[in-house]
Amino acid sequence: MSTDNGHLSVIEGAERMMFRLDEIDELMQCSSDGEQDAITTHLNGELDLHSVLAGHEAELSALREDFIQAHVDEAENICSLYMEFVECEKKLVHFEEEIIAFQRRLADSADDMVKMQQQTVSLVRSINNRRLGSSRLSEVYTVLQECDTFCNAIAQRDVDEKYLENISELEKKLSFFSSNKELEGSAVDLETRPRLQSAAVRAGDKLLRYFGKKILALTEAEDLASIESQQQSLVETGRNAIGFLKSYNQPIAEAIFQDYARRMSEVFARHVRAVLHDFGELCVVNASSMETIITADDVHDVMCNRDVGSPKGNHVTVAVQAIKFPVQPFPRRERSVSQHMRTFAGRMLKSERPIKTRETTIYDILAALSTMRIQDDSFTLDAAAALPLENVGCWSWHFLRCVHLVVNLCITECWFIRQFFFLHRQRKNLTRRRHLCVSCWGMPSMLPTTPFERTCRL
Repeated sequence: MSTDNGHLSVIEGAERMMFRLDEIDELMQCSSDGEQDAITTHLNGELDLHSVLAGHEAELSALREDFIQAHVDEAENICSLYMEFVECEKKLVHFEEEIIAFQRRLADSADDMVKMQQQTVSLVRSINNRRLGSSRLSEVYTVLQECDTFCNAIAQRDVDEKYLENISELEKKLSFFSSNKELEGSAVDLETRPRLQSAAVRAGDKLLRYFGKKILALTEAEDLASIESQQQSLVETGRNAIGFLKSYNQPIAEAIFQDYARRMSEVFARHVRAVLHDFGELCVVNASSMETIITADDVHDVMCNRDVGSPKGNHVTVAVQAIKFPVQPFPRRERSVSQHMRTFAGRMLKSERPIKTRETTIYDILAALSTMRIQDDSFTLDAAAALPLENVGCWSWHFLRCVHLVVNLCITECWFIRQFFFLHRQRKNLTRRRHLCVSCWGMPSMLPTTPFERTCRL
């Protein structure tokens, strides 16, 4: 039995040997030349392959242990790092919560600041209202103290610059009572307003006489330049008084305007008539054949020798001939010495008429036109450029002088009326004021006619 077992073990060892030889052949075939040499060296050597394999396996096992230990150490480091990350995340979350809480506290602080600002604004308003109330009370107290003084001064003093200043102060006092609705119906209002209004009525009578004298002085002025200077002075001193009368004594204001319109219209009409008369005579002297200086009746009387002063029976009856225009005026040597011609010659040869020294040329007309100076709302004539035209009967030059007078008269008068009578009107009546100023010169107005406007049209 033992023999059989030994035989079997030998057979198994031989088979194992053959199997390993086959493996060695396969390994040799799959290896490179260098590897084949190394395998051959190991096979030819005396080393035991089992011991070599065991040594290699021991080294591999040691390396495996080192590798595992290294990975374990790294895993511990990674775990510790992870734990640190977790702690940092917790700290970040806590920090965000603190930021949110701080924002909430900041919002609460902002609301508190807004409330404090609102309280400050309301406090400032209260202080301003108290100051305003104190100033109003002070004004009321001042009015009560000075009311009697103003009323006595207005009732007793004559009209002068100080009087006009008192009128301005009186208007301020009345405006104060009118603008303060809180005082309406109060004891102060009921006590003070009647006295001030009574003073305004008494002031109206004095101002009517004062401005009547001023208007009379305007009518007695020698020339338009003097009138303009007096008007400027009157605007500076009496404009506030007129505004006061319009507010508190309208009939007196209308009476002053009516008196001014009536008197000054006569003055300006007189000046304009004189200029137009001189200009008309100049037109007659310089009339062309279309504007004869001898009428048809005068020509017929001359041709018939019907002189008023001729002897009786010396009248010759001549058939009346049809007068055909243009009619040339007779030369001086052919004119009759009738009363008609003597009257006409005497009127034309008055000493106050300018004597024409030379005839008008085209250069004189151009020089007359070059004297005009128009800038903004002013129309003037250059005196230096007009000197050569004084001794020339230039129709254009005299026409420009006439137009210059009328234009400046209208501009000056409209300025005075606007500044003196209408400056205190409200802005909404601006269009009505302009039409009213125009209506003073007889031009139609597009607005409805009131009694005051009808007065202005005198």
